[in-house]
Amino acid sequence: MCAINLSSVDPRDRFGDVDFVYIDISSVENETGRLNLTNIVKPANAPQRARRVVKNTDVLISTVRPNLKAFAYLDSLPERVLASTGFAVLSARTEFLSPKFLYYIIKTDLAVSQMVSRMGRGSYPSINQEDVSQLQIPLPPLPVQEALVAELDSYQRIIDGARQVVANWRPRIDVDPAWPVVALGEVCEIVRGGSPRPIRDYITDDPNGVNWIKIGDAKQGSKYITETVERITPEGAKKSRLVKPGDFILSNSMSFGRPYILATEGYIHDGWLLLRDLSTDLDRDYLYYILGSDQVLAQFEKAATGGVVNNLNSRLVREVQIPIPPLQQQVSIVAEFEAERRVIESNADLIARYEQKIKARLARVWGK
Repeated sequence: MCAINLSSVDPRDRFGDVDFVYIDISSVENETGRLNLTNIVKPANAPQRARRVVKNTDVLISTVRPNLKAFAYLDSLPERVLASTGFAVLSARTEFLSPKFLYYIIKTDLAVSQMVSRMGRGSYPSINQEDVSQLQIPLPPLPVQEALVAELDSYQRIIDGARQVVANWRPRIDVDPAWPVVALGEVCEIVRGGSPRPIRDYITDDPNGVNWIKIGDAKQGSKYITETVERITPEGAKKSRLVKPGDFILSNSMSFGRPYILATEGYIHDGWLLLRDLSTDLDRDYLYYILGSDQVLAQFEKAATGGVVNNLNSRLVREVQIPIPPLQQQVSIVAEFEAERRVIESNADLIARYEQKIKARLARVWGK
């Protein structure tokens, strides 16, 4: 029903010395399939994996850890682009198969479970082209596929719109010049998390394991982290850092500077910073909102270091300046933002509902 990896080329032969867009595994956001097309490389400096020829309507499947669902439907591609050989490139035979239907169906748990069953073990569990060619998918008549794609695309547009609201909302505080401004390190203890390594040796399903807090445990648009997907052994916990309900944590890399309040006890890896021991001059919720504000984010962005990946360390965060209005005014500021947050949370709920609609509709295609 589709061709797999139709063509591979040397970028120097294809583009000469002209820069091109390289799509590697990290260019595809897990689950959502959103593409980052900003990785511009010169053919002479291109990675060895930059070989896969791709075109609009192709579907990318990451063959490395396919359980993470780094899958993408390609449209609006630039003129000069290649993908990593870490992808299987699926080109649908459009007389039988809608490319967008293929994308939707290949992301379902029933398709991914087939990939997972074929994954090799080791540091980079993966599948190969033969594994992909053996995947079984339902194939309704083409008009049914096209109608289904139209339905699912309408759901996805609602999800994408709600995501924009959630992603772009940040509190903005009108700062009175009379308010005192202090370094964050003067009102909070700030320390980095810890990571037992190799982490796979400490992940456990045992009931005696303890919560292992990861960025994926932070629900979109949520103020709190309430539960974790993974647990680590008590031995792993000794090499990590304990956090308790009421503690603040900040992501210190990638989506750096985003604050969360703990509503559960657990342990954090070194991709988090812990903020604790708050001043009596600070309302806890005001601290949450000022940490998430445009003013503080701008300071985080200016301070972030690390080259290709922006990251923050505890020293930099201690130096961030925050305004401290009188406590009663902090409470008033919080009340306004809490009202706005309820709107944000309703958008996050809308995302979850429509994602479930898509899953349920695709399950019916599988006969479930």
